[in-house]
Amino acid sequence: MTEADLNYYQEMYLKRDEDINAVYHCLFNNDLSQNIPPCFIASSEFDPLLDDSEALYKILDHHSISCEYKMYPGKLHAFLHYPKVMKAANQALANGTRFFSTA
Repeated sequence: MTEADLNYYQEMYLKRDEDINAVYHCLFNNDLSQNIPPCFIASSEFDPLLDDSEALYKILDHHSISCEYKMYPGKLHAFLHYPKVMKAANQALANGTRFFSTA
């Protein structure tokens, strides 16, 4: 993803430049220390949001929020959309199901 790509996507979501810090745009501008439901965080090795996924897990874990994190090696962002052709997508969905059925 290039900087131009990132700017394009942000322009699609933001009405004004100052909205970049809005809590609905940036998850990390919210209070993540309380009132957060259990979370299963699935990331992929080749995901522009990999660092965000890892940071979110560390923050929630620090605040003792019930959460589980799993990174799926060799996969791209949005791999979960392809369970018919990717075993890792099925595994991630099964892992999430297991987490939420016991949470």
